[in-house]
Amino acid sequence: MSGQDCRQHLQVRLLPLAPLQACLLSRSAPAGFNFLSLPATMSGRGKGKTAGKKQVSRSSKAGLQFPVGRIARYLKKGKFATRIGAGAPVYLVSNIIITA
Repeated sequence: MSGQDCRQHLQVRLLPLAPLQACLLSRSAPAGFNFLSLPATMSGRGKGKTAGKKQVSRSSKAGLQFPVGRIARYLKKGKFATRIGAGAPVYLVSNIIITA
């Protein structure tokens, strides 16, 4: 099938299966690849949150007793930098604990 025929099938949306499959397979598809075997439920949004999962604080993940989230909030509100990385407050808290 020519490129013009493929465009015509896609624009009109009269998508008979055989010509469309021939169109798709003629477009540089790897040998043995079948477009029709792809799962039909690919939304691209992931599976979502699982119900009942308990929240874990960044302090407990880092094994610290000092509030990492609070220090992160102060760093962001203090306008010390335009962007604050995820590891910056953890590193700062660990240094505060060591020096204290």
